Amino acid sequence: MAKTLLDRFNSGFVANPVTDCWEWTKSLTHNRYGRISYKNRNIRAHRLSWVIFRGNIPDNLYVLHTCDNPPCVNPYHLFLGTSKDNAIDRDGKGRNSGRIPTFYEKIMINYSYRIGQTVGYIAKKLELNNGTVWNIIHRYNKEHTHEHPPVREAGGKAHGDFTLSL
Repeated sequence: MAKTLLDRFNSGFVANPVTDCWEWTKSLTHNRYGRISYKNRNIRAHRLSWVIFRGNIPDNLYVLHTCDNPPCVNPYHLFLGTSKDNAIDRDGKGRNSGRIPTFYEKIMINYSYRIGQTVGYIAKKLELNNGTVWNIIHRYNKEHTHEHPPVREAGGKAHGDFTLSL
């Protein structure tokens, strides 16, 4: 029997007991937002979460994260905003800071990620933007293992499959 979209959504995330984020474990975009395929379209998982739990998304509004963690689909971590709200939120959370982490911070970023901390959590603790942290992890793994960084699955396992399993 084919799974419904709601069944597929509910099986696509794992709750993080530390951050209360529902972290998407299926397919991710290049900037780590969850995505799910529906009727030959890719839908961002956090937007689907909003629709499931909160209702329709008015035109020209974004679904933003209070937790600053792109794979999070917890509806209590989401809010609606305009493009301007998104820019203010981004700047307010320091994702546009341009600060360059130290060598020691780069080591800590990779270690923290390997023990299961999220990019959003690490970035917040070090006052860096998510993209900076993600790029450090990506470059480190590419330079040292010649692979892309792993995507975490339930139970702390990692895999490199970025496609949605239906």
